[in-house]
Amino acid sequence: MNQIKHDQPIALDPSEVHIWFIDLDQPLIDYRYWETLLSEQEKTRMGRFRFSEDRSRFIARRGILRQLLSLYSGIEPEKITYSTNPFGKLFLQPQSIEFNLTKSYSHIAYAFCRNSVGIDLEKVRPLENMARLISYSFSIAEKNAINQLPSAIQTEAFFHVWTQKEAFIKAQGMGLSIPLQDFSVSIDPSKPAGLLDSKDQDITAWKMISFAPEPGWRLSLCSPSTEELHIQIFRPNLSDFYCHSVLTNSL
Repeated sequence: MNQIKHDQPIALDPSEVHIWFIDLDQPLIDYRYWETLLSEQEKTRMGRFRFSEDRSRFIARRGILRQLLSLYSGIEPEKITYSTNPFGKLFLQPQSIEFNLTKSYSHIAYAFCRNSVGIDLEKVRPLENMARLISYSFSIAEKNAINQLPSAIQTEAFFHVWTQKEAFIKAQGMGLSIPLQDFSVSIDPSKPAGLLDSKDQDITAWKMISFAPEPGWRLSLCSPSTEELHIQIFRPNLSDFYCHSVLTNSL
């Protein structure tokens, strides 16, 4: 394990993407240091959470984000300045690295690269409103394809599709202003992910990946690229983030 210092930012090649996958459900977590890293705006938002668990997870998500951004930008975590675009996507100021984050239950995933990136993570689980979500959010091609799959894999297929669609619109930084029905992605979770059709985008200009980071979970990532994406996945322990000046990892 090598010590990573803030004056030695991690360099990324144009086609390289780093994914950090973290589970907050670990014992003896001390959130107090992360809280000291937050901006006044973040602290105000933190105070609006009604339940302590939600508040603690927000503190951890943003504190860890600041520590990770520090590794890539060389800026101290508490001095990181980021803003949101009109659609709510976070971006770094000055913009030296592109990033995106996603959460589901106690899990978080962060993506860092040199191009715009979108990432989405979901726990695979039965949904009472799955049929309605498919009806309103899937393209005609996706609806037809998922209905032809064996019922035993339709729930996994739903999250395979859903996370890809979320990753695609997040990569564009426009959120749900992009109609989900206007593009199609890979349906079968046993086959590679990919953008298959789009009313407004050249599908060859985008790369998509999707996989199960743990059994029972689905993660998808999308980025504009003409080259294949080179993905590195890191699974640090929360204890790696407790020291305020360093984060150790086998990078």
